[in-house]
Amino acid sequence: MAPPSSNVVFFASFILGCITISKVMNTDGRIRGFQFGIFWHIGDSVIQIASVNHGVFLVGYSFTGMGVGFSAVTGPIYLMEFAPSLSLGLMASMHRSCQNTGYFFSTTFTAGQHDLAPAESSMPGVQGHNGRYYGGPDLTRLHQDKRDRDISFMQKEYREILGQPVLGKEARGFMSNDRLLLTNCTDFIRILLVILVTTGIINIGVLVINGM
Repeated sequence: MAPPSSNVVFFASFILGCITISKVMNTDGRIRGFQFGIFWHIGDSVIQIASVNHGVFLVGYSFTGMGVGFSAVTGPIYLMEFAPSLSLGLMASMHRSCQNTGYFFSTTFTAGQHDLAPAESSMPGVQGHNGRYYGGPDLTRLHQDKRDRDISFMQKEYREILGQPVLGKEARGFMSNDRLLLTNCTDFIRILLVILVTTGIINIGVLVINGM
């Protein structure tokens, strides 16, 4: 069974992750903070899934705490600010569905491998890989006009209320709902396939190493 201290490490890392990603978003912008959280979460998930002993697993677990802290801050912000009303429900469903799928794979891969308590392995694993950020609405905005500055749609509405000019394609409206759905789903499927293949290669490598 896992020591209780491992959960303390996780929650301490979670708090640190929330503070860190908030700082990154305030200094480098929302898109950069969004991307930083993605790559961090992918890295900690790879470490944890490919861990060959309990010590490496706990290192990945502490990093995963920060990754979950990132997602706690960036996920709701981007879903609420960037998703148009016609697709907000779809984005929220994708977010939660992929997260729950990640919980299932995480428990299967890590808890069984290291004989860990379910409470210790309930957060990490494949959840960072499953593309719940890549399928998010921010990618639609990047596809629409990569030259747009890092300005949310809420801020756009505030500027309109104040009578300030709105620059770029934001002023000419958003994508149609059909194109929006196609863009997000295509990105989601593409990234998910890449991640599944990468995860499979990592696990095959771990099996080969353990068999040597």
